[in-house]
Amino acid sequence: MCCSVLQAAVRARGLATRVCFCPLASAAGVLKSVLPFGKVALIAGEECFALGQTVRAALRGFTVYSNVLGAGDGAAGLFSLPDDVRAAVGVGARGIAAARCFATLRGAYSLAVPAGPTARGIFEERVPAGYGHYPARPADLVLFDGERGEGCAEALAETSLAAQFAEDVEIDAVFAGRRRPHGFRRAAELLADAAEKLAAGAAEKNGVREALFAASALYFLEKRGAPPFPAEEAARLLAKRTGRPAALCALPACLYFAQRSERLFGFAKPRPYFVPDYCARLARAAEECGEERSVFRNVRVPSGEEHFRLHEIFAQARGRLARSARLASDAAAKLSRAYFAAGGERPSVPAGLMPALYDLSAELSPLWSAPALERELGLLPNPRAEETILFAGR
Repeated sequence: MCCSVLQAAVRARGLATRVCFCPLASAAGVLKSVLPFGKVALIAGEECFALGQTVRAALRGFTVYSNVLGAGDGAAGLFSLPDDVRAAVGVGARGIAAARCFATLRGAYSLAVPAGPTARGIFEERVPAGYGHYPARPADLVLFDGERGEGCAEALAETSLAAQFAEDVEIDAVFAGRRRPHGFRRAAELLADAAEKLAAGAAEKNGVREALFAASALYFLEKRGAPPFPAEEAARLLAKRTGRPAALCALPACLYFAQRSERLFGFAKPRPYFVPDYCARLARAAEECGEERSVFRNVRVPSGEEHFRLHEIFAQARGRLARSARLASDAAAKLSRAYFAAGGERPSVPAGLMPALYDLSAELSPLWSAPALERELGLLPNPRAEETILFAGR
């Protein structure tokens, strides 16, 4: 079922990627569906060396050039391979990104072999830093073996933001009238099903890894072309501050944002005549995130009439949004329990950092989300830069 749901979502996006849930031993057969024989580049990060060797052994009938990426390596070294290398097989997130970069520029096919139940590296519109930030085609083929690999806790943490993104899209639709189709809700449902089985100790059966991978793939598919989300930006900055992987910083961001949304719609008392200090907030956001980030286009100062209309909409819609936020908060708590049941490490977040990141995130997304509403309703303080700068100059 997970495979059919995922393949339907891929087709709906207009992508040609074919996803196969099958053993690694089938790698040669999967690749032969697009390339019957020839030369192949096999690319794996050093952290996936053993898995890469297993994939190499499975590529019977192809001439394989193995490439192991060190910690600081990008894709540049791959272009010394012969011109007649017609496919790139990426193993693990870094290997997949490098394979997509190579395949896009060489006009070759690419096969993605995830090292665990995360789709990171497969569907992003641009390959990540270290590979030139090139626009890259999604992988042509994906082979996921649910019987291999670890990383259930990491995949669960990384994908936990799907439910929060679904809430953000709904809130934005209420307050801005922007209706956009999205599959974050379906990703969250698949994730909740997998989390329930993980919490019950069923990690090795009942398709838990397949459900986790499908949820992760839907999550990354829906992020294609989507605006930045506040919780996503907060998780990115939390990783920057703490040095922890961004995937693991997603869960504490998810928990905190869900709790704040529940409190906003359930208990907040708006201040109708409060005017945010937009200039100070934008200047702080720009300084925190670097000049390369265009934060100024994320904020539109409402007129007086629009300001009062915002309060009216909030009063009318808060009951429904409070119920939705409560369900999202409960779901986030269940995800947290499943994360620890899967062996996840307890995240260490410095005191006061998540409130500061929540405050900052209002300017890091164009959506009418909970942080932006708190700003407009007078529930976030006007910043004093000398006290609230988190990263600049560090």
